[in-house]
Amino acid sequence: MRPRIKKIGVSLVLLSLGAVFGPLLIAVVAAIISTNTPPNPLQVRPEAQRLVSALRDEEKNRFVLNRMAPLPDGAECGYEPSQLFPGDQFGKSIEEGRFTSYWGYFILNDWRNDFEREAFNDRIAEELEANSGQFELGFLRRCITFTLARPICMSQVEHLVSTTANKVPRSLGGTQSILHGTINDVVCLYTDGVAARIGLPLRSKDEN
Repeated sequence: MRPRIKKIGVSLVLLSLGAVFGPLLIAVVAAIISTNTPPNPLQVRPEAQRLVSALRDEEKNRFVLNRMAPLPDGAECGYEPSQLFPGDQFGKSIEEGRFTSYWGYFILNDWRNDFEREAFNDRIAEELEANSGQFELGFLRRCITFTLARPICMSQVEHLVSTTANKVPRSLGGTQSILHGTINDVVCLYTDGVAARIGLPLRSKDEN
């Protein structure tokens, strides 16, 4: 009886070790193969981008990403918010289920923040790509994706990305995006339309 119990115990230990170290070994081998494989021109995203994306997905699972607050409410375009959007237009949109000028601005600002966030993540990925090894990036991405050691690897990834993020600029609405314009140009064109509709004088570019 004891030999059988001993065999069962050994088997359980081996299974546990396999569950822990098996995926880690696969991650190591896959990272080595990826590092030694010639660049594929058809690859959609580089390893650094995939790592940052995996981290952001994990963050979304833990908490809802905060929007940039407070909203500038048109002040970034040279307008006085209380004049451009008088009253509680956002509250009216929610309570009455109707579209208001401020609701349109809110949607555009949300889009601006999303665009800036993606551009910021791209800059982080570029910095990682230039200063980190492909093996490290590939292993960490796989580690936080499908291994039991993900908490340890996640801590390392968060530190790596956070340190890198401090080295790259992050601006609000200044990213070149549409032909010769920026995100802010799109939002401010909307605020100009709101101002014209309610009779406010349009602000010149020099005043923005």
